[in-house]
Amino acid sequence: MKQLYRNFEKMIDLLIHLIIMVLIAIVLIGMVELVYNIIMTSITIGTMDSLTVMIQDVATFFIFLEIILMLLKYLKDIHHVPVKYLIIISITAIAREILLAHGDALRMIYLSLAILILMIVVYVIQKSNIISDDDL
Repeated sequence: MKQLYRNFEKMIDLLIHLIIMVLIAIVLIGMVELVYNIIMTSITIGTMDSLTVMIQDVATFFIFLEIILMLLKYLKDIHHVPVKYLIIISITAIAREILLAHGDALRMIYLSLAILILMIVVYVIQKSNIISDDDL
């Protein structure tokens, strides 16, 4: 019975690794497309709208980069994702929204407060030793 359980566990582990590798490949394809869009937009910048699109693509690129780093860390650390990566991805996504929130001051304040709250969470976790530095 234990052997059957171990075989099942190995099969599930292999399936998870395969799914993660497919996700990494999809994100890499998206990153290549973003780099192409950034290059093409930077060559033909003519309006403020094209500059906004380029800023949006650069911010999205960084989100994709953080996702790849998190997935690689997950594979490297035997199915463990540190809280730090999730918070960094969240902060990057919120910063992207701040860059794109033109003219809506109240929304920018709320988004800035969300980043501040996430940073306070990281600080509290570090100071209280709830999670070890390796997990954070």
